[in-house]
Order: sequence, then structure tokens, then C-alpha cells
Amino acid sequence: MKKLLPILLFLIFNGCKTEKNNVESEKWLSKTIVTFGDSITWYDGKKFNESHAESSNVVKGYQYYLRRELGCYVDNQGVSGYDMTQIYQVIKNYDDFDEVDAILITSGANDHRKAVPVGDTESIAAKFDTTTFTGSLQASIEFILTNNPSIRIYLMTPIIGYYNESGTSDVPGPYKGERILSEDYVAAIKKVGNIYNIPVCDVYHTTGINKLTRTTLIGDKVDVPYYLHPTQEGYQRIANVLIPFLKNF
Repeated sequence: MKKLLPILLFLIFNGCKTEKNNVESEKWLSKTIVTFGDSITWYDGKKFNESHAESSNVVKGYQYYLRRELGCYVDNQGVSGYDMTQIYQVIKNYDDFDEVDAILITSGANDHRKAVPVGDTESIAAKFDTTTFTGSLQASIEFILTNNPSIRIYLMTPIIGYYNESGTSDVPGPYKGERILSEDYVAAIKKVGNIYNIPVCDVYHTTGINKLTRTTLIGDKVDVPYYLHPTQEGYQRIANVLIPFLKNF
């Protein structure tokens, strides 16, 4: 209940002002979505890091566009630097699932960087290995649905990221022998979605980020050991994929 007050204030001061001609569908109007994820989720409303090409700007994350286009309230629970095993702990500590209409979960970038094991998918209600990416994702889903079986859960893949190495805590650079963020995490998210019949938004393959566009759509400078965090245009690309996805499911 402690999170209900800011939601009510949002609806009073923002939701009621939403013009219907700016909201193509009333499906999400005044509904509450909670976003769980890493820094790409966390960044919304904060300033880009000084190592980012747009460091002087306040970030309009993908949540900004959800609020604007769908007329919903978004409770951002992203935490910079977290992998899925840590995001699972954030989810377990969130105590207001009865006040929430939908959950959006994404991870994979830090899991790749830290070499968190992908793990194996298990059947529903199995015992999950929450030291793995897949196990902690399944445990998260089942924890949420146990608290609120009516809630809608949506999964989102990570966007493509580029690293020098995988599995080191201090990745050297710049970009010598770089590797692409592993698709194994993307595949795992899709497998988990199939088990629970949960929709998966694949922004890894659909935002148009590649080696030719990454300096436009990703803003990390060459003195850091990765291309990972979107520019404002990159966030717009994510939203352009995510918003139709949420309208359709």
C-alpha cells in the first residue's frame, strides 16, 4: 500500500489530463505497469552518465514514451548494474503486486558481462536454481503470479550490446576483440515466455542497432569498454517496438 499514494497522485495530476487524441487505445489508460531491469531500465528520468555522449541530458527512457502514448502510470524499479539474479531479489522485495496491472521484466546485459550462467528451463512449480539467469527469471515470474494471479507479465529481451570480453568484472577496452551480447540470454527469455504463455518483446533483433548504427543509437564513448546504453534516439527506437507490442497483447 505504501506505493499507492504516488500512483493516485500521478492519476490526479497527469492521468486525468491525458488527451484522448494522444492516446490511440484506452487499454492502458490509467493502468499501472512496473518495470524491472538493469541500467537501461533505471535511466528513465535521470541524467546520462558522464561517459555517455549525451551526458548533459535528462533521459527519456522507454517508460517516458509508455506514459505519453499509453496514458499509463509506470513505477520504475530498474537498478543500474543488476543482473537477473539480483533483479529477482528486487522483485521479491516489492510488496504491492495487488495494486499493479502489469509487470515488464528485462535483463541480460549484466548477466553477459558477469558471465552469469544461462541455466536450464524447468517445468512450472519446479525447484529453480536462482544463481542462474533462467532459474531466477522463472522464480521471479512464479513469485509474482503467486502474489497476484491476475497480473499480466511481459518479458523484454536486452538490446544488442558490444563488449571487449565476457565474464570479467573490469572489462578492458576499447573494443579490442569485442564480442556481441550473447543471444543465449535472448533465447532463454523466449523459452521461459513459452513455458508460461507470456509475451516476449524482442528488442534485440528489431531496433535496428548494429555496428553501422550503434554510434547513433548507443551513446557510450570510446573510452569505456562497451557500447550498451542507448542515446535518446535509441530509447525512442525501443519504445517504437515496445508500444505496439503492449497494444497487441
